[in-house]
Amino acid sequence: ATEKQKWEAQLQKYHRAAGHPNNFNLARILKDAGMPKWKIETALQLKCGDCSALKLGGISSGKIPPASLRPLPRAWEVVGLDCTEWIPPGLADKYKILVMMDLATKFKNTVVLMKYGPKEMKTESQDQILDAFCKHWLATKPKPQVLIPDNAKTMVGEKCRMIFSDLNIHLDPPAVKESWAHGLMERAVQETKNVASKVHLSNPSLAPETSLALATHAM
Repeated sequence: ATEKQKWEAQLQKYHRAAGHPNNFNLARILKDAGMPKWKIETALQLKCGDCSALKLGGISSGKIPPASLRPLPRAWEVVGLDCTEWIPPGLADKYKILVMMDLATKFKNTVVLMKYGPKEMKTESQDQILDAFCKHWLATKPKPQVLIPDNAKTMVGEKCRMIFSDLNIHLDPPAVKESWAHGLMERAVQETKNVASKVHLSNPSLAPETSLALATHAM
């Protein structure tokens, strides 16, 4: 194999290990590392089969109003919560996952709440949300002042409000019918599912929970 072919194979490994970044970001990493110009230019032309397989087909305009309605949060003060359904590539079962993100640092944590069949529809419970947040956020990170969930009843229900109030955490969901105000979390959820799917495509023998954990680490 030529030197260029060897480098292209190595690039694929770097690309997967870095959590499938876009070519521009991959090239920037190589430039910062002092790599030769031809290696950087090769990175800009890289094609990843997993990324191509999951490329969005324009199902949403993705337009979110550019202005923020809130003051910029400081690290660990404001945490966003959102639940989503993820179907790992090549598998039939669905996974309900909770994505938690510090809105200042963009530090993320993800938790699989449950697994169910392809024809089933299940909604997370308040107990599952509370259990996941306490075990996977409060136990190891500074307590936030504000939690911004979506408007799902499980996240803003009476039990959640009571527990968070006892913890002196203010629950502040976006206004009804203004879900775009939750745009940061919507983007985080899509990024999490996208990277987790790429990781799982690259490593189909891994448990989906492990692929999700590796994706969270990569981000």
